Amino acid sequence: MSDEKTCCDGSAETETCEAPKEPKAILIQRMCKEQVKENRDKVEMRVVDGLVEEEIAKRTLLLRKALDKRDDLQKEFNKIKPDQVSFSFDGDGQKKKSETWSPDQIAKQEKSLKAIAKLDKAIDKAITDADYSELQKS
Repeated sequence: MSDEKTCCDGSAETETCEAPKEPKAILIQRMCKEQVKENRDKVEMRVVDGLVEEEIAKRTLLLRKALDKRDDLQKEFNKIKPDQVSFSFDGDGQKKKSETWSPDQIAKQEKSLKAIAKLDKAIDKAITDADYSELQKS
């Protein structure tokens, strides 16, 4: 048996035996944990900010879809035409237009106008009162 002493890292002990150096990866992980612990208010605010951004993105998407739907409804309304259109001239040579609407066409027009008005009300409520419940239904 030898009287030679060894250091904790297995090398021969000299007068000054240094403890092994901590690996950089472990040092970085430890520092990160300490920073997070010290900055928990920042962490909380970032979580809050992230949740707020997600909600804003959802609401923005809802509004964009509603506006697209309104455009579609308006296009459908514009397609509704009278059953008959006639033109005549008065004594001054002015052209007069006369339209004839069937009950079915009038009903289509009224239904379309109601759908547009309902969507407009939901959009207004979302923008003005931050109430998106009606937009989520449509």
